[in-house]
Amino acid sequence: MSINEIYLLVTWLADKYESRQIGDEQFNYAIAAANLDLWKKKIGLPEDYQINAPFSRQAWQVTNKISDDMRYFITQVNIAKNAASIFPYPADYGAFSSMRYRRVLNNDCNVPDVKTRTVELVTDAELSERLDNTVIQPDYDYPVGAWYGAGWKVYPQIITNVDLTYLRLPVTPYRNYTFDPVTDLTTYDPIGSVQLDYPETLHIDFAYLVLKQFAINIREADLYEMAQQRIKAGE
Repeated sequence: MSINEIYLLVTWLADKYESRQIGDEQFNYAIAAANLDLWKKKIGLPEDYQINAPFSRQAWQVTNKISDDMRYFITQVNIAKNAASIFPYPADYGAFSSMRYRRVLNNDCNVPDVKTRTVELVTDAELSERLDNTVIQPDYDYPVGAWYGAGWKVYPQIITNVDLTYLRLPVTPYRNYTFDPVTDLTTYDPIGSVQLDYPETLHIDFAYLVLKQFAINIREADLYEMAQQRIKAGE
């Protein structure tokens, strides 16, 4: 569905509940919020966590369906360590998936022996314990790392490049429009509009999240309840 078709669907659903007309700018505010809301739901909401059960009803790669839903966002890059010994976050970084290090050694036949090792990411406290361990410290075969404000630190420090798989943030959708001062009406303009980043199968779910945002804004209880029930049913 195009962003305009989603607009028409949302306004039609709102009209069924006799809610007021959704303005063009209101719609763009709502789709910007719903855009991140849907992305967060698919990654995994911490709000779903319970005591001794830190799991979400939906979370990245907990099912093949969610992996398929988020396939457009999967990004793989090679990152070089900077002067501050940090592997910096990509500009569009949203959520972590995996980090690997390619260990290359020359054998007796002068043919490079390449092995891929997973970088185990731990907490800052756990990293301190690993680095202070005089018996088993991070090495080429079992590298470790931790999150910091500007990126990751990885040990052993001789590692200078890592392969990162992450989920990029979604592009913010936008419904562009033109205003006719004669008729006092607006018309959808595909030029300048930004379409959804999600696969077509999620467009209806997205529309109901937009409807929920709009219902919260106008304090329309019936409209909110309808949207919320549809969202829960879709989960």
